[in-house]
Amino acid sequence: MSIRRMFRVASIMLGSLGAKELALAGTGELGENVEQARKTEFFRWFHLEETGRTGSVVHFKPSAEKFRSLVTVCLSLDSRQRLIGAELVLSRSFIDSGVEGMFARDIAKSFLRVVTSPEERRAIGGLIGEIEQPPANLSTTLIVREQPRRLPVAPSPGYWTFLGEQAHYEQGLAGGRIRLENRVVNGVPSLVIYRESRRK
Repeated sequence: MSIRRMFRVASIMLGSLGAKELALAGTGELGENVEQARKTEFFRWFHLEETGRTGSVVHFKPSAEKFRSLVTVCLSLDSRQRLIGAELVLSRSFIDSGVEGMFARDIAKSFLRVVTSPEERRAIGGLIGEIEQPPANLSTTLIVREQPRRLPVAPSPGYWTFLGEQAHYEQGLAGGRIRLENRVVNGVPSLVIYRESRRK
């Protein structure tokens, strides 16, 4: 095999590897496009239905009427219809509503898990652990699937933002970044969790 051909084969192999790494660095387990995202356990478990599109952004809401006005999931696409970002919008009243707030915590921690790779989840595992715990002031007995983990005495900056005590928090990840922000969305005080892919 000639040297030129060897370089060509090596270039193709490296290019394929790069494409694979790029896909993994997209938006976690949501996949490469909207159709793949729809097939994830996250979309099925929370019964998310498409409610419309605004330019390159696809909007979803739970089919259950009870949560429809409280939860919105948005997927951002590039010109090739590939996922480049995912956003979860939760009403602050939903998060702060005692027992009902546990449903908000469930979808928040599930969203953080599905939009990150295993490596990235290790980086934000502390935040996910904090969110999935019942609030200290919740006296109602809850059935949990796993043994609760001990939380740090002081909330992390990310969890402080989740609680609404801080305006925003941002953390860089291997394939992009996670941002939590408390702001008003369509006239409703909300927590926005945004996953941005480094892929552009």
